[in-house]
Amino acid sequence: MSLSTIKAVSTLKAAAAAAVVLSMASCDSIIYEDLPLCSPTYKVRLKYDRNMRYADEVQKVQAAEVYAFDADGALITSSSASLSDLKANNWTLPLDLPQGKPHRVIAWAGLTDDAPFTLDATRAVNTVDDLTCRLNTTLDADGNPISKSRLTDLFHADQTMTFSAEDGTEEQSLSLTKNNNDLRIILRKSNGASISHADYDFFVEEDNAVMGPDNKVVRGEKLWYHPVDRDGFETAIPDGHGGLTSIKVPAAVADMHLARLTPDSKGRVIVKRTSDGAELISYDLMPLILAAKEFEAPSMDDQEYLDREDNFTIHLVLDEDEIWLSTEIYVNGWVIVLQSIEW
Repeated sequence: MSLSTIKAVSTLKAAAAAAVVLSMASCDSIIYEDLPLCSPTYKVRLKYDRNMRYADEVQKVQAAEVYAFDADGALITSSSASLSDLKANNWTLPLDLPQGKPHRVIAWAGLTDDAPFTLDATRAVNTVDDLTCRLNTTLDADGNPISKSRLTDLFHADQTMTFSAEDGTEEQSLSLTKNNNDLRIILRKSNGASISHADYDFFVEEDNAVMGPDNKVVRGEKLWYHPVDRDGFETAIPDGHGGLTSIKVPAAVADMHLARLTPDSKGRVIVKRTSDGAELISYDLMPLILAAKEFEAPSMDDQEYLDREDNFTIHLVLDEDEIWLSTEIYVNGWVIVLQSIEW
């Protein structure tokens, strides 16, 4: 074989190799007119900035399940990821969807194996109705549903999305709402007398164990939240000017973990005396919590406030005869004193 023939063959081989490389190139790279378009890649990016800090804290998401439904509520596709997968993919999940059609995209995030929440579906999800989420409860000695669980972070999203890219990668944000809340109840005596947490039982009576695919609370059987922690220590008292004084008094403290709160809640804060079961305090939870909104975030509607704020502290004050005198709500530096108690 002549030298010129060898050079020609080498040139043809190099050209063929280059063609193979081009045909395998990513759709995100240069597109050649004589090559067929690659199938587009669609992704949803999880985002959690619906909080009082207005900061994206998506790192709190421990796992995610994303489902896309057609106009009739039938499942088209789904995607799920563990924490390690979410970190590796920068908190994005792929969705294999038809191009150019609107789909309802619903996410539940935080449903790890040890989470106290589960989906109602006991089979593979087929329709949107399968995406009802429930707080797992147990029964007390009287057969009442109770929750003593430390609620891990649970998130939800429900958006309509249309992906239109014909090639390459298209990414859209999926905004999450946090569905669990921390409530601290602090009980003290008006005269600063000693008080023991062992002498009182604390409860929140609610009916918010079930959350639908649209994240609305499905009202039904009431449950009783019990403290996940009880303790006694000294606490600062309100100074009457929107803050707390340096004066500290003994207090009995109960920390509660609650599921999703909505303005139509009929939940009640209840304190009973342990020795005889006498009910010392019973008051609607929602007016107490929303009283702080008028100071902390007056421009927000009630639901947005309840979605963004997830940490509340309520001070309850008894006199020396254990008569309930007043209630003080402490949220992010705001103290609202309610002196008028309706019995």
